[in-house]
Amino acid sequence: MQEKFVIHNLLIILQIACMLSLTPTPAPGGWESRIPLEINEDFKPKILYAAIMFTNSKGEKDYTLPAGINNTLGEAPGGVAVRIERTKELAIAHHIQVDTDGDGDVDEETVHTVAADSSFVAQVIRKWADGKQRFLPYQIKYSASSDRDTPLREIFYWSSHYRAEGKVKINDCESLLGVMDMNGDGQFDGKDFAAGTCIGLDRNGDGKFYGADEWLLAEQIIEYCGETLLIESIEADGSAITLVKTTLSIPKLGGPLPAFSLVTIKGDTIYSSQLKGKLHLLDF
Repeated sequence: MQEKFVIHNLLIILQIACMLSLTPTPAPGGWESRIPLEINEDFKPKILYAAIMFTNSKGEKDYTLPAGINNTLGEAPGGVAVRIERTKELAIAHHIQVDTDGDGDVDEETVHTVAADSSFVAQVIRKWADGKQRFLPYQIKYSASSDRDTPLREIFYWSSHYRAEGKVKINDCESLLGVMDMNGDGQFDGKDFAAGTCIGLDRNGDGKFYGADEWLLAEQIIEYCGETLLIESIEADGSAITLVKTTLSIPKLGGPLPAFSLVTIKGDTIYSSQLKGKLHLLDF
């Protein structure tokens, strides 16, 4: 019983090490593959992750439109200014102007009118540290609901109408690889990784990403075509992603414990070989 307890807890430690990308063990020879990616603007988001933020009466940021306000400025992910103005013609509808050119001024921007559960797509300029820039499409969807405690709850969802795509080729296998800008700020980075399963791998070749086997966390070990891989980096503009091979493997209950190491908050390095046969308490 004690042996099973030790193995179970060691597996938990290993999983934590892998998820947090703590000193992963690279494969001998330093193999890596830089995969070029292109932005697919035809991608239509099915899940709404982000929203336009407003300042409420308490001075706090909130994604719900302040009650009783007919004309206000909000901020979309990536610092994009958005003006929301309630229409006079319809009870639940708004005129929306988005700062598409990044000059901080919405007065000359196109006016879009949305009713409840309707949406439109706006092309917004995005800029990166290396000097690159391009327009990217975003879907803005207006949602209005009510309940006993809230007479009218209005939210303007902001979703990336694109994803970065490329082909991963290893051994005799080739599959579509996709990366989502989860928070819609125009940057492919750790914030997207922390938001959930933002990596798609079309293992069965049907042109879609579906299920736990094809939607992946950016920090997890990826088993593909007989190899175990890790995502080392991704360009902020979504132009490329780099994969590396690793000697780590996905731990399985009852199987041998793969070798790993991790660094504690005190700076000490713990090796899996030091934990063998010992009882350990994990305190989260």
